[in-house]
Amino acid sequence: MIRQLRLRESVQQAIRACIELHNLTQEGRHWNEKTLSSERVLASHLTVVQMGMAELVAPRVSNARADEKHPGFIILKSGRSRVRVPYHLAEDFPRGDRLRALLAMANGAKVSAQGVVCLSGSTALWRALRYVADLDFCEYVPDKGHASLWRDVRKKLAKPRENLVPIDGKEYLEDGTPNELSDQSESASPLRTKLAFLASVLTDVVEATNMILPVRGTDPTDPMWQKSFVFQEAPIASGSWIPRTLSEPVDLGGYVKWLRMEIRERLKDQNIVKAAKRGLSLARIFGLGKRGTRLTALMRNCTDLVQNALQARRDLDSAIVRLETEHPELAERFVSAQRATVARLQRASDARRRRLDKKGAQGDNSVVRELEAELNSLLDNTGDSQRQRQE
Repeated sequence: MIRQLRLRESVQQAIRACIELHNLTQEGRHWNEKTLSSERVLASHLTVVQMGMAELVAPRVSNARADEKHPGFIILKSGRSRVRVPYHLAEDFPRGDRLRALLAMANGAKVSAQGVVCLSGSTALWRALRYVADLDFCEYVPDKGHASLWRDVRKKLAKPRENLVPIDGKEYLEDGTPNELSDQSESASPLRTKLAFLASVLTDVVEATNMILPVRGTDPTDPMWQKSFVFQEAPIASGSWIPRTLSEPVDLGGYVKWLRMEIRERLKDQNIVKAAKRGLSLARIFGLGKRGTRLTALMRNCTDLVQNALQARRDLDSAIVRLETEHPELAERFVSAQRATVARLQRASDARRRRLDKKGAQGDNSVVRELEAELNSLLDNTGDSQRQRQE
């Protein structure tokens, strides 16, 4: 217990140091001998404490062990698959039949035999959230040029599977502008590409997306590394190589600053579900277990969480109609599964409303207010310095 507390304190101190380093290197100040030395020392410290945390967490998860080659990850076995999970995601990571189904889905969405696909975002938090609007995967593929990636993408789009049907694909320019997929490009390098699928996972029908990131080995100057956060990804890898590590101080500082910014912005937009998800990620990476538990309990009582998932399923109607036209042999399964999914989510939403109605007319509003208060308290707790509060 004492070791656990000391490690968590070390993690929190290291994260704050990472934020300071991120501030120094992202505000027009060039890297110099001092900042490079700080980064090396901090990376070495992160490696030690993250390995220690993984060793503490792994015994609590069945079929798991700490990854000795990649500090901070635990290796979780599911059937024949191995998935490397950042230690702070382990408590919320899906298990059992759901995990097996998600791993199969991720491998089905994968476009390159040489790529590494990851469970990402809300998908990696499914055990805590219980209800998600969509499935997020991301895939790191070797940069072999635009033509090579286009061939892989075209093959994937042309091959619908029984439980995974491609419905859309887009390329993203450097400024983030989405473009329709094309075999012609002004750039010789492949672009960040996002594929969307209609997916059947156990008894659920949901949209799944795979964000494809072409990378040049482990080149730290490659801008593709800035398009995702390793701290919310669980790579599926049979070998010992994974795309990224957890012990890059500037990346960690940037991730925590992004989470804090997202919480403030989503609260301002009154998107309590998105704000709460970011809050759970922030609480977990800081090792704030009690806060994570409170956020999880409040989210599970929040009608908006189920309503978001329900609306996302209803939004699949046009994809289902298109499927009936283009692949009638697959349509029956998806149509019946979508109806069952919508009915199940509607029952869950109704049950929450009945439970909240017993607390009076302000029941649901009370949960939202509690979530807002908890998130604002979390922001205060994870931003000790005046500088961090003014990000």
